[in-house]
Amino acid sequence: MDNNISFYTRPEFWSVVIAFIALIISALPYLRRFFKKAKLEVDIYDSIWITHHVGNPIIQINLIIKNIGGSSLSINQIFIDVYRDGEKIMKLPLKNYLEKFNDSYYFPFKKVSLDPNEEWHHGARFLNFFSRDDVKKYKENERNLKNEIERIKKETEKGEIVRANKSFIVAFEELFEKHFNWKDGNYSLELHIKTDNKKVDLIKTLKFTIFESLKQEFENDRNKYDTGDRIYWYSDNYYGEWIDIESIN
Repeated sequence: MDNNISFYTRPEFWSVVIAFIALIISALPYLRRFFKKAKLEVDIYDSIWITHHVGNPIIQINLIIKNIGGSSLSINQIFIDVYRDGEKIMKLPLKNYLEKFNDSYYFPFKKVSLDPNEEWHHGARFLNFFSRDDVKKYKENERNLKNEIERIKKETEKGEIVRANKSFIVAFEELFEKHFNWKDGNYSLELHIKTDNKKVDLIKTLKFTIFESLKQEFENDRNKYDTGDRIYWYSDNYYGEWIDIESIN
């Protein structure tokens, strides 16, 4: 047997080399993903939902947030800064979301983990909950208003809409004046997505316009408070407004 034969001329050597190359080729997609930096991508529908509850502003944005990076990440917080005519007027955190867009129940938003190529696709609702004092004020006056309307109903014909005395809705008028912020003007929203990796954090800017007619429509909601509408029940014409986004940056 000739011991001077070079190792690279041996069939066993090339079998190992070929097997190693095949292993590298099969592992390339995983290696590329491993070395790929974490990154988010956000898509937003062409319109947003604007409404309020006793003046308290609410915005719903249909979001598609996708992890297009090579590693898993966690979305810890999402909020929007709202500007009117260049002046910041409020900050609204993402409080809850629709699992499916035609659902009627909102789930509370919590920390979201996304693996590579995984997405979070929901109707995200942004608002500030009433303070503890406002909740107490609301609940007490809601109970009083409901009891008064039920009392009046017993003295009227069945099916007739009844109205409570002005004194029963003063508290709701005050809450409306305290919280209402949907005045006419040019608006921009800064959508902030905060993750466990600051380099991946994202800001998107959306621009839209609120006209005087919509402001007036929201203000007219107060005319229904004395029937209990918008307070402890909602008539079918309570929808808010879909507003077209003029630009996204």
